[in-house]
Amino acid sequence: MRVIISCLVFIFFSLSAMAQSFKSLSLVVDDTIMNISDKNKKVITINGQFPAPALHFTIGDTVEITVINKMHHETSIHWHGLILPNEQDGVPYLTTAPIKGMKKTCLSFHFKTNRNLLVPFSYHASRADRHVWGFYYS
Repeated sequence: MRVIISCLVFIFFSLSAMAQSFKSLSLVVDDTIMNISDKNKKVITINGQFPAPALHFTIGDTVEITVINKMHHETSIHWHGLILPNEQDGVPYLTTAPIKGMKKTCLSFHFKTNRNLLVPFSYHASRADRHVWGFYYS
């Protein structure tokens, strides 16, 4: 019985280790005019999408994200439901230096959540002078 339990534990940890990987991606933040409910609205897109695209990570992944700000004003990416280094949390001028207009930055972290593993996370753009709504994905 002890051998079976040891084998099951070994298999579990082996599969967990194989599921972990290195993920590298770019998020291009830009503003554009989009027709929403028959009205032209200025929206912020990520990778040309509104709402922002889904990001897929596995618990334990090492994640590297390059955020490219193509707007003329500063922005940041604020994360909900993730455990990150404080300086990467994305609240401009509070925990994170904003990404200046036409500049980029790189975030690197070990993916883990601060909740039940089945709870999704979300992210959105922020500006120090206003919060940008409508820019969520969860």
